Amino acid sequence: MVYNFVRSRLSIRAYTSQLLRDGINREVVPTLRELVARWNALNLEDSASELTFVAATGNLTSSPFSFIDYGSPVTASYTVTLHDPAQGDIVYVKAPPNATRYPLTISGNGKNIDGQYTGATSFSLDANDMAIGLFYNGTRWRVF
Repeated sequence: MVYNFVRSRLSIRAYTSQLLRDGINREVVPTLRELVARWNALNLEDSASELTFVAATGNLTSSPFSFIDYGSPVTASYTVTLHDPAQGDIVYVKAPPNATRYPLTISGNGKNIDGQYTGATSFSLDANDMAIGLFYNGTRWRVF
């Protein structure tokens, strides 16, 4: 499958959504690390929107266009604080495989996070391996 997207803040969302749709249709969902590798392999001119894979092990602050993966079991609950965003920023976060015991908190850093968390500035990923995508629309983080 060839993906011909122009690299920009909004096209990253379209690209990852297409990969996930294709993966689900074939019952082969790519890992976050594979999504990052596929996107960066396009080697397009706009390097400002390079995706960053973060193998997380503790509290951290996100950066624009980052995939934060708590892929290994943790021994405590941690917090991912979302960075001060620009319109169009995207962050993906995957909870650890033992999140029911050690929930992962997502902090909006003062910005609202919508979806089922309307009006909240933080929420918890409390299901094992739960993953969430966040898109900043200029006024709040949108969950997708």
